Amino acid sequence: MNKNGKLYALILAIVFLLAQTTTVFAMSHGTSGSKYLTRSQFIVMLHKTLDIQIRYVKAPDIKEYYSDVEDSAPYAVMLYDLATLGIVDFQEEFLPNKAITKEEMVHMVMAGYKNKLGDRFMVMKLAHKAYRDESKLNPSYQGDMVQAEYLKLVTRTKNNMIQPKSKVTKTQANTMLAKLERLIEKEEPRINVTPSFQRTAEGLVMKLTLLNASKGDIVLHHTSGQKYDFQIMDAQDQVLYTWSADKSFIMAETETVLKAGEEVIFSERISLEDAKSFLDKVSYMKGYVICRDNPHGIVETGYMAALQQ
Repeated sequence: MNKNGKLYALILAIVFLLAQTTTVFAMSHGTSGSKYLTRSQFIVMLHKTLDIQIRYVKAPDIKEYYSDVEDSAPYAVMLYDLATLGIVDFQEEFLPNKAITKEEMVHMVMAGYKNKLGDRFMVMKLAHKAYRDESKLNPSYQGDMVQAEYLKLVTRTKNNMIQPKSKVTKTQANTMLAKLERLIEKEEPRINVTPSFQRTAEGLVMKLTLLNASKGDIVLHHTSGQKYDFQIMDAQDQVLYTWSADKSFIMAETETVLKAGEEVIFSERISLEDAKSFLDKVSYMKGYVICRDNPHGIVETGYMAALQQ
């Protein structure tokens, strides 16, 4: 092959690689030749926002859900995840290259929101002023649209229209997904509390470990100097000991600051001598984080841990 032939082959290879890279980028970032997003592009964006991670025993086969999608498609596993969780529920065909509509996007976003919140999601019957174009809204998506409007994920136009069949741009999708991410972050427990209860040579050690699992600093506001409490229980759920029973605390608000990724440990010990009157009855302990309004996923009813010898 002469120099011109080699140069031509090199140019073709570069063009091919650029085309491949552009395709992957488009799938990941919701860009394409059209200003409107396709269904496949949107599910890539939604999957990333929801941070879904599922481990399968066998390789996923997207044909279990959709006959018009190949396993080799760059979005196939993401679509399989979302379909498995019921977030994507199109029937029979997915139509990956079809422009996604506003009502379809809202339906999937609300399904993802419900999935992330689990039992904490509250089903509400919301009264709403009918949209001028309500007749165009798929009846099965109406509840999602009303809830999305209540959550400020969508807004109606000045002339009271919701435009359910309108096609979605990348900017519109990014705006809604950013709102969804903030909603999830607000609702999800951001402080992980781990209780432990151990018998050592020094006594019974009661402990609560608080981990700030969020990306920002968290401040817990306590209504007094008391930040926590512990109770020791028997097998019949009767209280044998309450740590705060003989304690006094300053009657002024205090704070506990947890920086992103930081742990704070609340721990107390009762000696075996002081516990001898009930030691043989001890079954488990309950630890409580005492703070105003129980924010950030903190459980008001306490955290239980069985006694570890």
